[in-house]
Amino acid sequence: REIPYCGIYRYQAATDKVSLVSNEMDLPNGIALSPDQKWIYVGSSDMKDPKMWRFSAEDGSGGVFFEGPYGEADAGWFDGMKMHSSGNLFATGPGGLLVISPEGKKLATIRLPDPITNCCFDENEEYLYVTAFAYVARFKLKG
Repeated sequence: REIPYCGIYRYQAATDKVSLVSNEMDLPNGIALSPDQKWIYVGSSDMKDPKMWRFSAEDGSGGVFFEGPYGEADAGWFDGMKMHSSGNLFATGPGGLLVISPEGKKLATIRLPDPITNCCFDENEEYLYVTAFAYVARFKLKG
C-alpha cells in the first residue's frame, strides 16, 4: 500500500484538481450518485462494520448515511449499488439487496440463497437485475 488509508477522491473537471473526500473507510466499494447529482454514496465492504456513507458532491462534506439495523443472519458487505430515479438506493449488502430511502431508512431487503454482488435496472426501470455468485436474477419492480 502506497498510502496508509483507503481514500475516496473527487475530481473536478473545471479546475482539473483531485481532492480527498474521506479517508475514514477501511474498504470503500461501490459508488452511486443521487438523481440530482448532489450526493455521492459509497459502501464499505468491511464485513465487521458494514456502512453506507454519503458525501456532498460540491464540497465533500458528509459521513455515515446508513448502518443497519442488521439481523444476526445478515452476513455480507456493501458491494454493487445503483440509484433509482425515485432517489431510493438499491445496494448489495448484509442480508441481500437493500433498498434505502434518500433519508437513510431501509425500505426493503431482497433475499436470495447466495450473496448478491451487483445490480442494475433496465432503461425504463421496470426490472431490477442482480448478480450472485452463480446466477443472474431478474425482478419486476412495482409501478
